[in-house]
Amino acid sequence: MRILAIILFIGLASKVLGEPSRDVRTLIDTPVSMLDWGLHQMRHKLEREGFYNVHSFYDWDENKIFIDTSKGQYEVLSTDSIEEAQAHCQNIFAELDFSFMIHDGKPWPNSLPFVAYFTPSGWTAPAIENAAKDIGNKIYWRSSLLNFRCERKAFGKNFTITQLN
Repeated sequence: MRILAIILFIGLASKVLGEPSRDVRTLIDTPVSMLDWGLHQMRHKLEREGFYNVHSFYDWDENKIFIDTSKGQYEVLSTDSIEEAQAHCQNIFAELDFSFMIHDGKPWPNSLPFVAYFTPSGWTAPAIENAAKDIGNKIYWRSSLLNFRCERKAFGKNFTITQLN
């Protein structure tokens, strides 16, 4: 009888202290890349600064990183006027530039705007640091309104505006 009780107890204890489910185990076993980490940090920075609907992602087909965000009142975001949309995008891009120390399409002197986001804290390797320095050439600002989408290279001056209807 004692043996049966011990077997039953071990069986119940293993259920209580069981292994993670397959979906949880998959997430535990999947490491975060420095690209994932950098995109997360950039998104978090912008959300703290009052931007909303921030999406940061890498587009495999275009080999570009997009930082897509909005900021402003609903009336502006739902405009049908291309002039208002253009003004909105100029303001958004100016704020993004300021947030990431970019002036006139270039990094501020002696600054590396994106390196800190794409490198580990406390240590680095030359390959990671060089990749993080070069990543700025792949980053594009994008602001999506209801009827328009604006896009500009982070290290650039001119942007495109596309009507979405």
